[in-house]
Amino acid sequence: MNLYFGEIHTHTGLSDGRGEPADAVAVGKAHLDFCALADHAQSPDLPDFDEWESARDRYAGWREAVPGVKARWHEVQALMRANYEPGRFVTFLAQEWSSMGWGDHNIYYLRDDEPLRFASSLSELYAAVEGVEAMVIPHHTAYPLRHRGVDWAGFDSAKGPVVEIFSRHGSSETEQGPFPYSGSAMGPRCAAGTVQRALELGHIVGFIASSDGHDSFPGSYNSGLAAVYAPALDRESLWEALWQRRTYAVTGDRIRLDFGLNGRPMGRVISVGDGQPRRIEIGVDGWDCLDRVEIIKNGRVVKRWAGFDLERGGGAGRFKVGVEWGYHAFPEERKWSFSVETSGGSMAGYQTCFQPPGFHQARDSGPRRLDISSTTGGKPGGARPQRVDLDVEGTLETEVAIRNDGEWVLQASVGELLGESMASMPFGVYGGAFYLSRAVAEAHFRAELEWQDTEFERQRDYYYVRVFQRNGQAAWSSPIWVERA
Repeated sequence: MNLYFGEIHTHTGLSDGRGEPADAVAVGKAHLDFCALADHAQSPDLPDFDEWESARDRYAGWREAVPGVKARWHEVQALMRANYEPGRFVTFLAQEWSSMGWGDHNIYYLRDDEPLRFASSLSELYAAVEGVEAMVIPHHTAYPLRHRGVDWAGFDSAKGPVVEIFSRHGSSETEQGPFPYSGSAMGPRCAAGTVQRALELGHIVGFIASSDGHDSFPGSYNSGLAAVYAPALDRESLWEALWQRRTYAVTGDRIRLDFGLNGRPMGRVISVGDGQPRRIEIGVDGWDCLDRVEIIKNGRVVKRWAGFDLERGGGAGRFKVGVEWGYHAFPEERKWSFSVETSGGSMAGYQTCFQPPGFHQARDSGPRRLDISSTTGGKPGGARPQRVDLDVEGTLETEVAIRNDGEWVLQASVGELLGESMASMPFGVYGGAFYLSRAVAEAHFRAELEWQDTEFERQRDYYYVRVFQRNGQAAWSSPIWVERA
């Protein structure tokens, strides 16, 4: 199976976001494997906003149909069709149905000629997609019930195989722990709508993440990505993988996470006899030093590994090195065109960590060079740095260097970067900077772990894996369910 990363929940100016759908797809195509726009199409029980004039005007007509989406749905269909390139980039047609009483759900379609669908309740929405190649996926589920949180009593996993466990709103896994909800007017994070509550109620659902961004920038770093294991990069393969729950969620870093139980992959429901072993195997390949890896069984941590930074790093192998650029004064817009090169080693891969505003692209120009084009600044927040992380194969003597306008502006060996980060400001005061992060050795970001369990706690137990890196990035595997044979 191949591993693909994408974003399937972002908004544009067709509903309550900013920007054009075509610009959003162009951004996604530059750094993701798959993408879907999911503009709001209907909010059937939207409040009246009697004392909030700006909101009343902004959401006029949303109870029946969001005007911009309804008027330009044919353009969205054509955009998905035109940008679908099997083997390179996959698009899905999608719409959002948001509800105070039933929670917010996105509808995804396998085909790009599907009409918009409207409903006055969740059960009516499920009926509207009956017999259609569609899936209904809830998100930010842990808001208070009747205030955009999900009431799991009405949820049907036969209509939606996965749930969005993380987004810019925060983590919906539990009402405690990291990534609390963002403090918006929609309310705090509550237990009744959490994903763990769904699992405790017996729902069979996998996990994904997506940003729920409103800036036409799908895949914005640190806002959530969906990871999918599939045999090929095409709609049918990804669609089948979503239904089989061969998925997991990451906050931003494209952590590779493998999780199996008795040889079966994440997302499966398997049968085991009383007293028979449950052999759990976990593989993690991160982008920073691992902080901890945990197995959750029936809502509680039953095994935790930590101390990865205590492992002894070797003088050869793989190293992760971050490359950043930006740090210049607003409101100047700066266009960047430079290369990152290695000598005495090679690049086994890289991840992009792009954020709005601007357009950013990394192009692989062979095993030792990555070409970067980027536009930063020009609007508030524009001076924030952009980043790519390199997976470098080599030794302590392997060099990583940045060439800008024909000049070497920053270079260091892996051995030097294991000791400290380095920066260069070749454009003068407040003119912008290049930065090489401290390197991370393979022993610190990669782990192969095993654990065994034998005890049933209930008729059907569930397990999933949670990963945290030292830089705060995280991943959640889809669960595996174990039933009594």
